[in-house]
Amino acid sequence: MSERQRRGLQAAASGCLLAMSASGLASEPARYELDYSAEAACPSLAAFEQLVQAQLAEFGDASRTIQARAIVRFRSSPAGAVGRFDLERQDGSRSSRQLESTSCEEAATALAFVLALALGGREAAPAGSASQPPLEAQLAPEPPAPTADRPRTAADVAPVRASWHWRFGVGVQLGARSGVGPSVTPVGGGVIALRIAFLRAQPITYSDDAGTSSFKWLAGRVEGCLWSARFFAALSASPCLTSQVGRLTVTGEPEALPGAAGGSAAKLWLEAGGALRLELRVVKSLSIEAQGEALVPFTRYRFAFDRPDTLVYQVPPLAAGAFLGLAAHFP
Repeated sequence: MSERQRRGLQAAASGCLLAMSASGLASEPARYELDYSAEAACPSLAAFEQLVQAQLAEFGDASRTIQARAIVRFRSSPAGAVGRFDLERQDGSRSSRQLESTSCEEAATALAFVLALALGGREAAPAGSASQPPLEAQLAPEPPAPTADRPRTAADVAPVRASWHWRFGVGVQLGARSGVGPSVTPVGGGVIALRIAFLRAQPITYSDDAGTSSFKWLAGRVEGCLWSARFFAALSASPCLTSQVGRLTVTGEPEALPGAAGGSAAKLWLEAGGALRLELRVVKSLSIEAQGEALVPFTRYRFAFDRPDTLVYQVPPLAAGAFLGLAAHFP
């Protein structure tokens, strides 16, 4: 083999190697750079990267991953947590998306899903072009149904969820109710802890031909609310069961008749029923409450003057009440 032929073979081999190298580089998926910052309660950098990689793998062709720099930030909010990413592409174009959820873990899962869509080049048109649709339309397609292999996103979670929670607080209430005297009675109360209240009716006076009677009522109330329905971010309604136990005191002064004398009677008070409470949150830990009650008195007493027997008041089979109050909650 001549020197010229040897050199020709070497040049051809070198060309093949370069072509194979270029082909291998072209098929290697582009990498993205992740700038990540979050609070302690949020997923770590490694955990968030795993979420993004799992979504990219779910979408299929990893070679479509664009060369970009993603800046991801998570912070707490009154509703839970807020996540945001800003995507800087190699061609200089940018896009961003912000999501809010009840927890940082849910926000991270949902944001990883949307970021993977953008990194996978699944936008309808190149960013920055005149025909580019709004960012909301690009990054929020109809999510696929959750599978055993794909992490759940915030879109997979039902918007209304039932959960048990305890909440402590203090408050005051002013209102009026029936059933503790011949007329509607003004009532004031203080609310503490887990919906325990102490109620005191303003003394009322009732006069008729037989004499004058005064009514005093003092009771404690315990409530239990099974669930709450939230209509807006700050307004909720809670149906509750309520029970009240206390004391009703009636003092009578008859008309000045021969042999007539006054007297008083104090009796145990016991009743139960249902209540509906509306709560309007003014700030995070302060709310205005309006409450209506329907009650069944179990101690249906009859108060009367003796000799002759003259009825003054009898507790009715049903009673009702309405209250307006201010409450502070913690946590």
